[in-house]
Amino acid sequence: MRLNEAYVQAVVDRHMEGVEVVLVEVAGNRARRIVRVFLDHPSGVTHGLCGQLSPLVGEAIDADALVDGPYVLEVSSPGLDRPLRTPEHFAAQVGRRISLRTVQPVEGRRSWQGELVDADAESVEVVAAGHRARIPLANVARANLVYEFDRRKTE
Repeated sequence: MRLNEAYVQAVVDRHMEGVEVVLVEVAGNRARRIVRVFLDHPSGVTHGLCGQLSPLVGEAIDADALVDGPYVLEVSSPGLDRPLRTPEHFAAQVGRRISLRTVQPVEGRRSWQGELVDADAESVEVVAAGHRARIPLANVARANLVYEFDRRKTE
């Protein structure tokens, strides 16, 4: 058994419907390990939702001894710059601005920031600085939304 999105999703599904585990990260070192779980829900992620699921996830991790040594568990929303990991994540964000880093260069570049114009099960298409590129999902190292503030509302 591994501590990953599928594991935590199975734990969450036993207790609550409609919650998506977006990302599970394990950071830090053996002396101070941090386990971060990012959740999403159609009606939003609240402190109450995180507070309800945090002990359930922690108990499961402990029962299955998935983290060696002490750790801190953080359960939260993915935030405005939410990570994009699955074909479904990308498809839901078509038309939005994203930042994407590839494993291997695509058209001589590894970093892309621009509009996500298409997404399917195999690849995404990004328009960045006038260049259009189709990038296989297998070549995506990491990707996230780029939140754009509407300055007109603050002036």
